Amino acid sequence: MLSASEESLFRSIEKRAKDPPGHVYRYHPVDLVILLAFVISVLLVFVGFYYFEIRFPLGGIFWHAATEEAGNATDTDNDTTTALATNATEEVTGEPKMMLQLADRLPPRIERSVERPVCDDRSCKALSRYVLESLKPSADPCNNFYEFVCGQWSLRDSLRPGEAIVTEDSLRAKAIEELLVAKLKERRARLREDGSGGDDAVLEELQDESQRWMLKAFANCRSGVKTPRKAFRNILEHQGLGGFPFHRDPSRTAEMAGRVARASGVSPLARVSLDQDIREGRHVVRLAPTEQLFFKNFWTVSNSHEKWYSAAVAKAASGVPLPTLFNVEKKLVELAASSTGEPLLLKLSDLNSFHKWNWKEFLRALFDGVANVTRATYVRMETESFAKGLASLLRSFRTKDIANFLGYRVYLKYAPLLDKMRLLAAISTATHPGWNESHTREVTCLRLLTNIEPFMLMFLHWDAFKTSIEPSVVENIVQNAKNTILNFVEGLSWLQPAFKSAYEDKLQNTTCKYLVPFWLTNEDKRLRYARTVADHVHYSGINTFEPVIQAVERNRLKAIDDSGFDVSWESRPTETDPVWATEDTLEFPMGLFSRAYEGDAFWLYHLPRAGVKVITALLAALIETAKVSDRAVYGRLLHAKECLDDHYVRMPERQTPEQLSSTR
Repeated sequence: MLSASEESLFRSIEKRAKDPPGHVYRYHPVDLVILLAFVISVLLVFVGFYYFEIRFPLGGIFWHAATEEAGNATDTDNDTTTALATNATEEVTGEPKMMLQLADRLPPRIERSVERPVCDDRSCKALSRYVLESLKPSADPCNNFYEFVCGQWSLRDSLRPGEAIVTEDSLRAKAIEELLVAKLKERRARLREDGSGGDDAVLEELQDESQRWMLKAFANCRSGVKTPRKAFRNILEHQGLGGFPFHRDPSRTAEMAGRVARASGVSPLARVSLDQDIREGRHVVRLAPTEQLFFKNFWTVSNSHEKWYSAAVAKAASGVPLPTLFNVEKKLVELAASSTGEPLLLKLSDLNSFHKWNWKEFLRALFDGVANVTRATYVRMETESFAKGLASLLRSFRTKDIANFLGYRVYLKYAPLLDKMRLLAAISTATHPGWNESHTREVTCLRLLTNIEPFMLMFLHWDAFKTSIEPSVVENIVQNAKNTILNFVEGLSWLQPAFKSAYEDKLQNTTCKYLVPFWLTNEDKRLRYARTVADHVHYSGINTFEPVIQAVERNRLKAIDDSGFDVSWESRPTETDPVWATEDTLEFPMGLFSRAYEGDAFWLYHLPRAGVKVITALLAALIETAKVSDRAVYGRLLHAKECLDDHYVRMPERQTPEQLSSTR
């Protein structure tokens, strides 16, 4: 028998089982109809979304939202945009019929938004025209992408007689030269038009003493009044080259080379600079391969080579044949191209001097009045292979060959100012020596000034360029490139973490210089610099240039001193690529960017061009990092470089010079 409490409990349980709570589901036949209706409605929504978003992307839901955001534009802007878009539509053939039908069915306000371009300012229109004129629609981008992208451009900008190469960079460099020539002529015209106060009055109005020398030198060069060779002999005598062409071996050739480098800025054997070791508090002389007259593979160009070069030498040597100089030039080019290995730091007393060449005499003559050079002075050779190769070169040639080579290069330096040296002047100012470049006398004079004193011309370019771009913009491009490179290197599984960390440190410690030296943008500092290079230059003709050349070289060698002027820049006004000035300094010159585009068009044009160049320059630091941190990676990179170089040399020649420089 159950107790009264137990019987009451069982009754309550039975009651709950018969009468479940409301939140428990109970099947009803109507529920199936509701479920089917819900599924059908969801399917209808997706079908509608597909119809408007996928099949007609310009009439979809998201597009309507975009048009509401763009609806704040004024009616005037919309009408203008409609007219512009209509003109653009007439230029583009084959417009999809379905899109046109959709545009007809849309309201007027939405129709204007359909035709609104991404950007419709002047720069964007210019860039659109440039792209349309470059593309070749008849070419298949899948079969020949280059023909599709550049087919029309190649036809429009083909090689002209005497041109070695035509690219966007070469055209931009040419435009920079035209701009600088126009600026110089404009300022010179202001001097001639002023009849009250004379030249000095206008120049004082300009308040820039750097222009005083630059305008005078440009006018002297343009006038065509040449210096006879006899007058030029005084300069050669001062530099120890009075016996050019030498028929006997002169003594103290190293001292002669140092004097020539200090007085003329001509140092074809090695580029010398002075660094400061901050940790040790001492000066370090840096020796590196110098920029050669000819490009690396000049010797592979057909119908050129020795005869042409030797004839040019004979012009400078008054008809005396000096065939050995060709071999000196060739060896120097090969030495610069094959310079590999780690830097070599040693004392001057440990450098390999011999009876033909004394390094102490060379450096003392070069740094006379700049720095005190002793046997304890440290010398840093760029690579060990360069040190050995340069010593081998100096041993293999007679001292008269080295002296004649120096004399020939000094003649090239001054050739535009010398009488009956037109062809040598073309060689010394050519961007690709060996090609008979057809440039005017004004361009010749401009390039002469650039080789002598580039900073004042950099200021002229910056003065016209400063409103188009700021250093902060370039800095953003560089920083974005750094981030891209670091992400790329981080994803390479075959690189050791230590190497990745070393490369990141390399990029972080790299000093980046943008557009121009900062002191050039400051008027007081610019005037003070002008006084250091062109103060009291009241001569005419060739004597206008000699003291400036010496002052510029002196400033370059003293770049480490607290002079207030960073003259260590390696880039020039027409340079269109980033330049590694030193192993930890990267320059981004103004020529890297075009002045033709602004706003959105600036980024559309430069990111696939300047952006790629910046990344390429930063990737070059991989080799420098591998030298120190990972010899295996360094070997792989050098092997890849050698393969590419060998492939380049073996490539069949597709174009040859139409007219080589002649010395008749």
